[in-house]
Amino acid sequence: MRVFLTGVGCVGKTTIGLRLTELMGLNFFDLDTEIEQFFEMSIEQLHQKYWMPHDFRKEASKALSIILDKPESQQAVIALPPSGLMGGCLAFSSRPSTCGPSRPALEGIEKYLGSGMVKGIGPHFARKLVRAFGEQVFDIIEREPDRLLELEGIGPKRKERVTQAWAEQKVGREIMVFRQSHGVGTARAVRIYKTYGDRAVERVQENPYRLALDIHGIVFKTADAIAQRLGIPRDALMRTQAGVRHVLQRLTNLQNRLQ
Repeated sequence: MRVFLTGVGCVGKTTIGLRLTELMGLNFFDLDTEIEQFFEMSIEQLHQKYWMPHDFRKEASKALSIILDKPESQQAVIALPPSGLMGGCLAFSSRPSTCGPSRPALEGIEKYLGSGMVKGIGPHFARKLVRAFGEQVFDIIEREPDRLLELEGIGPKRKERVTQAWAEQKVGREIMVFRQSHGVGTARAVRIYKTYGDRAVERVQENPYRLALDIHGIVFKTADAIAQRLGIPRDALMRTQAGVRHVLQRLTNLQNRLQ
């Protein structure tokens, strides 16, 4: 069963949706949050880029299709913006779903491996690894490194270099585990590591709302979703402070656009 909630901003879709999930034992998806995570841009930035409503709905539908392809969305409450996306939502809901890894997820893994954080893996080798092993690539390097020898041009010496660099990349691996546990995109995980270094996981666990201040592309809703997964109470002072900052920033951006 899928329950769709639609309406203009700030009418309480998220509040009602989360309450429904508690009452009905369903999962919850906020399309605005999913759109921001998919494009790594805020809704305000997307509206500036795609200022025609038709163009924005077309781009937003890409994020919607990913939500509806997730097995957990089969039993879910999905909060939508106004009715412009309802037609696409119904169309996506009626098509056969796919359970393979999404291209954006694979691209994020490729960016991480090719970012220079793991010595011995550059962009070309990262692409080769992802094409060969997909989303299992981290497990292959960690637990079955001999399978790297299946790839053309990879010999024992390079395999040893990669596995040793991976073993030394303790913080990077902690970040990836954190990413998988708390729904952080791979590209964002790389930026978190580059921003906070060896204390990345510790800093985020202390106050995930700092992400919206320190890292470009992470907005309040994304930080709030991570905070909820970490078990931070909804009435926590840090959440209130971050929410006030977020509202003030949105009002400032709106005022600047009207000038």
